[in-house]
Amino acid sequence: MVTNDEYQNKWQTRVQTVGFRDTAIGFLRDRLYREYDKKRVDNLIRRLGKYQPQQEILKLLCLNPVWQQRAVGLLRELPEVSADPEIQFVFRAEGNVPKIPVLHERRLYFGCGENFYGLDAETGKVIWHSQIPGKRWSTAHLSEQSLYVSSTGRLHSLSPDDGSERWCFEVNKGLTSPFSHCNRVFVGSEEGTLYAVDVEQGNRLWTFNVARPISVASGVWQNKLFAASKDHSLYAINMDDGECLWHFTTGAKIYGTPHVSEGAVYLTSADHKIYALFAASGQVLWSFTTGGEVHSSPFEDDGQVYVSSRDRNLYVLDAEDGKELWRYKTLGYPSSPTACRGMVYFSVQGRVYGISVADHKMRWCFPLGFPLATSPVAGQKRIYVGTLRGQLVCLKLKTELDEQGSTQVLKEFLDPEPESEGE
Repeated sequence: MVTNDEYQNKWQTRVQTVGFRDTAIGFLRDRLYREYDKKRVDNLIRRLGKYQPQQEILKLLCLNPVWQQRAVGLLRELPEVSADPEIQFVFRAEGNVPKIPVLHERRLYFGCGENFYGLDAETGKVIWHSQIPGKRWSTAHLSEQSLYVSSTGRLHSLSPDDGSERWCFEVNKGLTSPFSHCNRVFVGSEEGTLYAVDVEQGNRLWTFNVARPISVASGVWQNKLFAASKDHSLYAINMDDGECLWHFTTGAKIYGTPHVSEGAVYLTSADHKIYALFAASGQVLWSFTTGGEVHSSPFEDDGQVYVSSRDRNLYVLDAEDGKELWRYKTLGYPSSPTACRGMVYFSVQGRVYGISVADHKMRWCFPLGFPLATSPVAGQKRIYVGTLRGQLVCLKLKTELDEQGSTQVLKEFLDPEPESEGE
């Protein structure tokens, strides 16, 4: 056991050797990752903050077994803003460009060539694959029970577990991407027919017809389904019987898929505009004009609408009034964007970009080695993107802890939101 005199001598020797500041830091460090009392931890962090950056304090806090889980959890919620990503795996399918994958928990689902795949999202290992004639795969849709995907003139219901086919709905023309809701699957076609199909047997329930190709949006609002057609119009359709409740016509073709969120439908058009419509009535909430045709699909997240234009800009708009918040100039035509955890991701000419929502600056740009890349899909600390020759690339996103992020985590650690009291 160390006596007070021995401790004092050790302290003085340490001070004479490295100075008071480093000695104090060493003492506080030792206490920080051994202390279990919340009030004492708070006090130690504040004292150590006089000597060390917040970043170092947080690293030390993660060494404490009692506080580690909470500290690491807060770190995981930080935006992936500082570090270049690295390739986690590259999956090579038999075909040209894979369809944009569907991500669910730890699995990826996508078609390429004559095969449809179910992959492990962390390793890229094939869990199952189904070989189905016809190479025109759609983007799939996953419900609680089934995986729905169209190929040529067929709508398939597959098991997410092993890829076995449950039923197949056939028509004469090519089908677009399906969407399922309330025991129905909805799918558009190149001939202008929207089909409602029973999820149990694959039987036709009703149809809705227009003159040009039609595709369905992945979202509903108050029993309304939304479908965009190459006849320049967006249609709101009753899910039960296929009755058209309202329609809105733009000034040119609609190439992107509408986005439905919180009572609004966001729509892009080759007339250079992005529209926000009231889902209930089709009334225009606002519109925004870009400098070129808009072929991409819009994306709304946390009150901001992200959309790419062929004027080579990524636009970020206020979801309430459509005012431009900021834009980012690119060197080519950006893909449809996606946003999460403080970042927005898109691809341009074979490169994937990560842009910080906070300061609108590019944090990284990753070249994939091919001149073409699909729109990225964002997962937990990963980005998935398809390229030529059937490659599906998984990029692992990394966070370099900076002072701003450390300060944010420590603030939340020291001052967590109060728990609600029971009645």
